[in-house]
Amino acid sequence: MAGLMKKLIGGRRANTRTGDTEFDRSVTKFRQVEGLSKRVYKDTKRCTEAISSACKAAQKLGNDLANSSVVEQTDLKETAEDFRDTMTEMSKLAAQLHSHEQKTVIEPMKKFSQVCPSVDRAVRKRDQKMAECEKLQAKVDKLKEKSPQQTSKLESTQRELARCKPEFERINSQLTQEIPFLYERRIDYFEPCFEALIKSEMQYYQQCYCLLNDLEEKMHSDDEDMSDDAVEKRIQQQLGAIKALSIVASN
Repeated sequence: MAGLMKKLIGGRRANTRTGDTEFDRSVTKFRQVEGLSKRVYKDTKRCTEAISSACKAAQKLGNDLANSSVVEQTDLKETAEDFRDTMTEMSKLAAQLHSHEQKTVIEPMKKFSQVCPSVDRAVRKRDQKMAECEKLQAKVDKLKEKSPQQTSKLESTQRELARCKPEFERINSQLTQEIPFLYERRIDYFEPCFEALIKSEMQYYQQCYCLLNDLEEKMHSDDEDMSDDAVEKRIQQQLGAIKALSIVASN
């Protein structure tokens, strides 16, 4: 029996180190997927929250301008109201985007990452059992070499080893099969999530483009479209006229 245990445990250390290496590679690749799923979950959440916050801020800006007594009943007030209404619609689109990505990307990524701790616990248990088996095998070898007369202690240690090894083999076999399976199935799991992410983003920006295009047409219905340089030049001209006032120059 002692010879068999030495062959199974000691032989594993000598002859299946490649197997250990392949197992370590599988664990490393799975942990990379784990890290990616967590980053995608967090980044997608931050992205949708940022879009929503930007739309709400723009909506508030338009509302402040539209309700300000400064603009009164001028063309600027009408433009501010149009801007506010457009930002309100974009805020609704942002809420829809967040809801859709919550269901199709954020929650699936979160659920996948919740699987990972159980895998990590199983890997740690495997490593503990392997270390325990190796320790017992070393103890058996030592007893056989230095204290062959201590038969009872040797047999007791061999029984402990015989109980420990099947548990290690069971966990090792399970993880050797299931970790590569989890890694290979990542594409089947992630692909619909990423497809939903891209399509929802495309739809959101297309709808926003239509809203902003309509706003632009309202703003320039009577005026020729102005380039950024023309706008800047016009602003500088108006600022120059303001600075030329005596009440400003005196300060």
